[in-house]
Order: sequence, then structure tokens, then C-alpha cells
Amino acid sequence: MRDTSSEIELEIKDHIGILTMSRPPHNFTDLDFITSLADTLWNLSLDNEVWTIVLAAKGKSFSAGADFSQGGVAPETPDVHPVESFRLGTRKFYDQAIRILRAPLPIVGAINGAAVGAGLGLVLACDFKVAATEAWFCAPFVKLGIHPGFGISSLLPKLIGDKNANDMLLSGRRVRANEALAFHLVDEVVEKDEVLGKAIEVAGKLIQSSPMALRSTRKTLRDNFLGSIEDILIHELDKQCELIDTNDAREGVAASLERRSAKYTNS
Repeated sequence: MRDTSSEIELEIKDHIGILTMSRPPHNFTDLDFITSLADTLWNLSLDNEVWTIVLAAKGKSFSAGADFSQGGVAPETPDVHPVESFRLGTRKFYDQAIRILRAPLPIVGAINGAAVGAGLGLVLACDFKVAATEAWFCAPFVKLGIHPGFGISSLLPKLIGDKNANDMLLSGRRVRANEALAFHLVDEVVEKDEVLGKAIEVAGKLIQSSPMALRSTRKTLRDNFLGSIEDILIHELDKQCELIDTNDAREGVAASLERRSAKYTNS
């Protein structure tokens, strides 16, 4: 496992754990990073002095998701068919996604920039979302030739409604901050230099309540929101494995890396 100690920064102040992703400029999510993030969230839940969390990021992006130039979310497994290797690695990644989505403490997202793919999944792990005016959100899976993951195909419609989720998931387009506000994907939009301060302000209002009641109520709300997220992630992974070894998926990833329009062949 890569040393991720410098990639997750933590400050605890007035019962608020300010957790900052520090893999600038884009805070790509691989297995080591997502595991470290999950570990930190759960470790904070054991600290009686931490009642709520602010999730922030350094760099240009909040999180641009998987870095396909470095092999995606998990390293390949030697001497294993590529599809099975993808399944094994991504399943480990999704196990950590479940831990993040089910983390016990309320989370306020301070979204400074782009939230793409798994980065959008991290947004969905937050109970309140404060976005910068230049932030944008994207679930570009169909443009990569694969099925959505990180529970997004189930959670996004619950949060923003079927119509808006269909728009995002079937088009793969970018949704700017003000449109995301209209979708109820985020709760507030402020200038970039105000994002962290506003998120801390929101967290400060939360800690005025009983931490035990806050945590208990949050669990009920999150359980309702997540539903059978474990089964959903298995379904998403099955669908991704059906597509990952197709020509369209290879072309989609190549086009993304080469910053050009993809030429799909339905094969």
C-alpha cells in the first residue's frame, strides 16, 4: 500500500474534524487513497471530541475520480484475465466506498472544484454540500463506455430526482454549480475563497445539537438514503465487467486521455 499519510490532512477544531484531501491538482481516487479516507472517517467517529466532519480538498478539483492514465482505481492483478482483475480491484475499491458512504458522523462537503465519477460519489457521501461558483459535477461513465459505479446509479436519482439523474447519467455532461443548486445536488454556492469557511459555518450549526442525537438521526437518514447499497454496488460492478473489455470502453478511455471525441463502434 502506498504511503498516504501526506494525502489526507486533518485538523480538529471546536468538535469539527476538518479533513482535507491533498493530492493536488485533481485528488484522484485510487484504492490506497480511498482506503485511507475511509479509515480516517471511521477513526474520527471513535473520537468523542469530534462531532461532525468537513470534507475539503486542495488543488483545482474536489476530486476528478479515477486516474485512467495510472490504471484506474486499482492495480492489475498479475496472471489474471483483465476483466477478472478489474472485478477484483474494483470490488476492493467499492468495499471502501461503502465504508465512506456509511461513515457514522455527519459530513459537510466543501466542494472547491470539479467532482467527477468517484469524486461525485464522495459528494453523495456528504449530508450538506457547499460548492464554489466554478465547481462542476459529472458522471461521465457512458462517455467512457462503462456503467456508472460508486452507487451513483441509485443514489443520484434519490437525491436529485429521476429526470435530472437521467440527464446527468445518460448524457455524461458537466453540470455547473448553479445548475447543481437548482437540481438540489448542492445546498449553497459561494465564491471559491468562501467555500471552506461556509462549510465550517454549517458544521458549527450542527454541533449546537446533541452529538449522540445528531449521530443517531443521521444514521437513520443515511440508512434510508443508501438502502441496500451493498447489493447496488455488486450490480454496478457486474454491469461494468460486462462492458470493460469492449472496444467501446477501450475507445472511451483512450479518447478521454487523448482529449478528443470518441468514435464508438457498438462493439
